[in-house]
Amino acid sequence: MTVVGRLAEENDRLQRQASLSQHISRGIFPSMNSLIEWIRSPHRSLAFAIFFKDDMTQDGLELAGDWKVWDNCTTKYRPSTRSSILQFAQSRRSSAMRAICTACTLLALFLHVVCGQNYRIGVGKADITGPAAEVVMMGYADTSQKSAGLLNRQYARAFVVQDDATNSRVLLVNCDVLAIFQLVHQEVVKQLAAKYGTLYTEQNVILHAIHTHATPGGSSAYFMYDVSILGYIDETFQAIVNGILKAVDQAHNSVAPGTIRFNKGKIPDGGRNRSPPAYEANPADERAQYEDNRDYDMRLLQFLDSTGGLRGVWAFYPVHPTSLTQKNYLISGDNKGYAMFTVETHFNDKVVVALGISNAADVSPNRIDNGNGTFSGEGLNDIQSAEIIGTRQANKILELLSSPSEQITGSIVGKLSYVDFSNVTLKGVQPTPEDPYAHRTCPALLGQNFAAGTEDGRALSEFTEGNLKANPLFQALAFVIKPTPQWLQDCHTKNKVPLLASGIMEPVPWSPEVLPVQIIKLGQFAIASLPFEVSTMSGRRIRKSVKAALTGLVSEVEVAAVSNAYAQYMTTREEYLAQNYEGASTHFGPNQLAAVQQELNRVAASIANPSIPLALGPLPRTFDRTQLATVQTGVVQDTYPLGISFGSVRTDVQKSYTIRSSVKASFVGGHPKNRLQLVASFCDAEKFDAATGTYKTFLTDAHWDVRFRWTRLGVTESNSECEWVLRSGSPVSVPGTYRLRHRGFSKPLIGDIKAYEGVSASFTVV
Repeated sequence: MTVVGRLAEENDRLQRQASLSQHISRGIFPSMNSLIEWIRSPHRSLAFAIFFKDDMTQDGLELAGDWKVWDNCTTKYRPSTRSSILQFAQSRRSSAMRAICTACTLLALFLHVVCGQNYRIGVGKADITGPAAEVVMMGYADTSQKSAGLLNRQYARAFVVQDDATNSRVLLVNCDVLAIFQLVHQEVVKQLAAKYGTLYTEQNVILHAIHTHATPGGSSAYFMYDVSILGYIDETFQAIVNGILKAVDQAHNSVAPGTIRFNKGKIPDGGRNRSPPAYEANPADERAQYEDNRDYDMRLLQFLDSTGGLRGVWAFYPVHPTSLTQKNYLISGDNKGYAMFTVETHFNDKVVVALGISNAADVSPNRIDNGNGTFSGEGLNDIQSAEIIGTRQANKILELLSSPSEQITGSIVGKLSYVDFSNVTLKGVQPTPEDPYAHRTCPALLGQNFAAGTEDGRALSEFTEGNLKANPLFQALAFVIKPTPQWLQDCHTKNKVPLLASGIMEPVPWSPEVLPVQIIKLGQFAIASLPFEVSTMSGRRIRKSVKAALTGLVSEVEVAAVSNAYAQYMTTREEYLAQNYEGASTHFGPNQLAAVQQELNRVAASIANPSIPLALGPLPRTFDRTQLATVQTGVVQDTYPLGISFGSVRTDVQKSYTIRSSVKASFVGGHPKNRLQLVASFCDAEKFDAATGTYKTFLTDAHWDVRFRWTRLGVTESNSECEWVLRSGSPVSVPGTYRLRHRGFSKPLIGDIKAYEGVSASFTVV
């Protein structure tokens, strides 16, 4: 049977259902946009927008884009098949309406089967690694955990997607940091506007963080998130912003025709719920709908070129990147960083692979219960634990890439609205004498159990998760810092014992209250991006409500947590009342999730019907970075021992190494903060090329197995150690002759900062 014949059979089936023609003749489609959405919806596997003129005749049929979609089809199908489809439609018509419906249906089906959706796609990747020395890590709030080297570099990975039918664009950026603070989001959006005008705005840009806890802090303007870092760190901020912009430039400049595909799969052993008592507080009938107290699903988008070649991947999996503990001092993307590194290495770094975090607020990667309120990873050490959980995520990505997948078709839309979450009124909810604040959210308040920490990293031993009794000492301390008004306590319920009323601190709150909610629609796939860490059940409820609000337009919803801003946690009301760490860290009270669902539904309504206006909302406050406080000083001076210089070898390599051993050399170094964005790699492994008689770069410190460690010696000296771990089974652990190279910058007391390099002796790997 010919292509046209097969399409004719499909058309007959559709005609018997009388769906399209009835919809048109009955006036069910109020606008051209709604008709286009119907034709392009995943339920009908149609991928082509059509326009109708008033006379409704064959001459009134225009095909969107002036047939531009044919440019992506195989040449032999273009003129002859197009003509055959139109002739076939004409021969069957009993009316102008039937001819139009038939021709458009057949053509749309043909274009979907042969050509696919006509998108334009760009990808980019750039370094966002912050200061590798003497900056407190962001995540565990432990001032003693300061960066002291690199396990692997951190990146921004960017994807641009444009719908050729409407020229609408979205920009998706995945960042290897704990959070995208508003200060970063505002600066990136500002600089994008300066360079690209209205092409990329806060409406159609997602800046998403993977939530690694092995990253330098100091990129927030809010006291809550900078206090443990000892203030604002401009080097961290600049590294993140500049890296994001470079990745975006790459993606923008590489835009080319392509397609998007989606699939998902389960990783049962990717983590464990760290707050089962809170989860069990959710309704039994709701819990019965799910197989476990955490989600197993990885959702994955693959970005392909016009020939079907893989260009990029953006996957989400709900597990915390906290395999690396509070005792880690090396910058890293943790288990998600290892997964991305593994898959990109599999593709010889020719594919940009991003892995984000979804509803993982209560999900730990550390699956071993120590029986004392703490969890441990499955490895012999935390790096190995990160590799184990990272490998499971990487293997699932590779499996999904080789499995049957669903093509993304349909329009691309991005919409965002700012919301003052300190005072959201819930529609249809009335206060009662028993609960006078049932109808609203509250200014931010942290509960005492926030100070207990989690199974992944305990904090103060005076606090226990789930304990609803006040600690007298800290209750008095909280009163001294800022008394919590009774109405605020009532708003948060009596279950939350106040620790810090961060939302009413003066002159500005200690954490943001005006925050963005956003939905990005990629065909039948929607991404709800939120500035919170989202608990398992909260994420499930959001997926349901957003999908319901976009009925007929999307078939799959993902939650991109920790995006565009950051204000800690979001739990269900039931989990909130349990007051484990996650509930105590939920800022805006027991109704926060309901408020988020309401506001997301408002955004979704505007996407479903563009005639419904979406208010931008109150704008977040801005900060002058030059006025932000810090107690950290910059590098004053680097010095070296008498008789040697920067780059000199302190401790050299051995002559020979075997697999499963580690190669180490230490050098006289400068401070890693010096010109950090100009250091592409602190440590390289170089391999001897016998053909040319020269050493060539074999690995850089971007590789998981090449590690950089820094220590201060005395007052102004630095020791820089380069290590290459020769792991068994690693494709780069191969016999040969090598050497290690270290590079950096040194700062004199007076004069310019200067670059230096040093190399070890040669060694063999056997």
